[in-house]
Amino acid sequence: MRRPRLTVGASMAVVAALAAGLAVLKNPTGLRTSLTFTLTLLALLTGLLGSLFRRGRGRVLWTGFTLFGGAYFLFGPVSACSPELAPELYRALPDRLLTVRPVNDLANVLYGFDDPVLATLNGVARRVYVQRRLDGSKNFVTTAHSLLTWVAGLLGAGIGFVVAPRDPSPA
Repeated sequence: MRRPRLTVGASMAVVAALAAGLAVLKNPTGLRTSLTFTLTLLALLTGLLGSLFRRGRGRVLWTGFTLFGGAYFLFGPVSACSPELAPELYRALPDRLLTVRPVNDLANVLYGFDDPVLATLNGVARRVYVQRRLDGSKNFVTTAHSLLTWVAGLLGAGIGFVVAPRDPSPA
C-alpha cells in the first residue's frame, strides 16, 4: 500500500485552514459562521467541478472529497439542528451520526444555562442574555458541522487516493 505524499505547501494550507477554523469555533459570531458555512459549500461545489472535469488522480481526490464531504454536509447539520428543513430526514437520523451528540453536548457546556450570571438577571436583561446564549450555541453547532464537513471531505480524498488504481482510466 502506498502512502500519500503531502507537499510542504499543501501541509501549510491544511494547518492554516485548521487554525482559521478553530479560531472561528472559539468565538462563532453570525458573520463568521456564515462565512465558514459559505466557504464549505463553495469547496463542495468546487469539488464537484473537479470530479467532473479533472483527469487521473486529481479526479479521484476531488470525487472522494465531494462524496464524503457532501454526505456529511447533508446529514450532519440536518440531523443536528434543522428539523424544519427536512422533518422526515430529521426523524430518521436524530443522533445516528457519531459527531452529532458530542457537538451538541459541547455547545451545551459552552452555551448552556447553568451560568451563575443568569440567576442574577431579571426581565429584559435576562431575555437578551438568553437570546445571545442561544445564538452562540446555534452558531457553534453550525460552525462545528461545517468544519467536520471539511474533515469528512479530506478523509474521503485520502480514502479515494488509497483505493484508486495507480493510473485510473479517464472516463
